[in-house]
Amino acid sequence: MSNRKACELAGVSEDTTRNPRRKGTRPDIVSTARLAHVLGLDPWYLLAPLGLTLDLLQGPTSGGATDYVAKDDDERALLDAWRDISEEDRGALRVALRNARAVSNRGAA
Repeated sequence: MSNRKACELAGVSEDTTRNPRRKGTRPDIVSTARLAHVLGLDPWYLLAPLGLTLDLLQGPTSGGATDYVAKDDDERALLDAWRDISEEDRGALRVALRNARAVSNRGAA
C-alpha cells in the first residue's frame, strides 16, 4: 500500500509520515494509531519507537500494565466475545476457566 493511500484511509495528512523523516518531528498519537489500524498493525508497534509505551501513558502500576494488553488477534477476539456476552454467561465462563486451570495445574504437578 502506498504512503498516500494509507494516509488517505487513516484520515491523516501525508505530512504525518513525511515530517518525521524530513524534519525529525514526531507524529501525534492519534494519527499514529489510525495509521497502525489501516496497516493492520498493533498501534504499539508504531508508538514504541517514538518512546511511547503503555507503562509510560498509564503511569506506575503494580503487576505490569502490559500484562493486560491484548497481544494478538486471538486475544482481541476473546475480549470482543467477552464484551458481547451476558453477565450470567460471564459467571459460567469464569467457573469453567477456573476448573480448566485447576485441572491443568494438577497435570503439571
